[in-house]
Amino acid sequence: MSSRYLGPSFDIHCGGVDNIFPHHENEIAQSEAATGMPFVRCWLHCHHLVVDGEKMAKSKGNFFTLRDLAARGADPPRSAFSS
Repeated sequence: MSSRYLGPSFDIHCGGVDNIFPHHENEIAQSEAATGMPFVRCWLHCHHLVVDGEKMAKSKGNFFTLRDLAARGADPPRSAFSS
């Protein structure tokens, strides 16, 4: 899907640390074998958000929506870009 929208090679690919192996390694191998070109120039992998000592996940039910945060009184700072 990424190649369809971004071409056979692109600059930045993001994902969670749990996608490095085997998902991203397989993605690199398959894409580079198919195109003969470098797949991605820079990978950005983020760590997980942690709630009560566990990785936040919908499947665990330990996630918060924006409504949840607002109901808990969260008041995010205004951005220079917000109207």
